[in-house]
Amino acid sequence: MQNGQLLWSGSVSWTANEDAIKTLDVPLLGIGDEEQCLLSIRNGSAVVDVTVDVGFMTEVYPAATTPRAATACTTVDVGEKVTCVGHGLAVGDCIVFSETTGGVTVGTKYYVVVVTDADNFQFATARGAAAFTVDATAGANTFTVTEEFFVLTSLLVPKFAAGSTTAAVAGLVSRILSGWPYGPDGGRLSFMKGAATAAIFGCYAEIRRV
Repeated sequence: MQNGQLLWSGSVSWTANEDAIKTLDVPLLGIGDEEQCLLSIRNGSAVVDVTVDVGFMTEVYPAATTPRAATACTTVDVGEKVTCVGHGLAVGDCIVFSETTGGVTVGTKYYVVVVTDADNFQFATARGAAAFTVDATAGANTFTVTEEFFVLTSLLVPKFAAGSTTAAVAGLVSRILSGWPYGPDGGRLSFMKGAATAAIFGCYAEIRRV
């Protein structure tokens, strides 16, 4: 899509009516912290916009067995959610529960896939998977955060539409970034489309040296 040495590329796709968050992990790239690279993302949908969060995953406190104090919460089987006032979580964060209420497994890593608001979120067994089905044992529980997704910048990639001589073609967004990696293991792109649609489409991303 752009001139310059291609350092990495990847793509994600959605099936019909799928409303899941997709992620791409970007490895460590051979550029320094002070160098610049160009991230370009193409949205293949003619129907919905896509928001792309750019950041990295990291353990909260790598040396700690319980990296953060247990946080009280309530699993809710209506809406498949967890209620926790001021939870402070972001999509991509990794949590573990200390009780089995709601049907979860103690000590298993779950991943935040939807942040409804400051007090409610949904989780799944894998990043980008469908929300976990909370069962009738829902109730009081606690969780700890083991890994967090640190979002450094967000891009809105509008739906694809034919352009003209006076209007830019939507569906393509580029951003110059300083350095890559963003974290100890590289970076992450998290793709969230605006709504579930009947259309099958994908997004393509690439990073080039400036």
